[in-house]
Amino acid sequence: RRDVLSLCGGSSGGAPMAGDLAENVARVVRFNHHEADGVPVDGCLSGLGLCGLWPLGSLVNHSLHPNVARSFVGEVACYRLLRDLAPGDELLDNYLDVLLPHSQRSLLLMHVHGFADEGPDGFDA
Repeated sequence: RRDVLSLCGGSSGGAPMAGDLAENVARVVRFNHHEADGVPVDGCLSGLGLCGLWPLGSLVNHSLHPNVARSFVGEVACYRLLRDLAPGDELLDNYLDVLLPHSQRSLLLMHVHGFADEGPDGFDA
């Protein structure tokens, strides 16, 4: 329980009320889940996507200037460095498709992740 509460900014001391625990678990899932699209078949997504919690993936944050690329092999989340990192550098991934227009990306980031997009900039489609 202490580990779950720490993922959503909750206090590690004291026992939370049942409603607080349910709310905290919902926040953990909302802000730490990942979705993977199905494999394209003849240029169309198959619709057999994946959604789940990958605990190590919750340590990677969003940026328009990522230093890792995320992919899924079956149920395994894989992160590949895009450039060399120094000790202590934060792992950064772009949560959304880079080809989405800024307006659509902004709506998705706010709705799904609860924060505003840092663009528009030269990365916008």
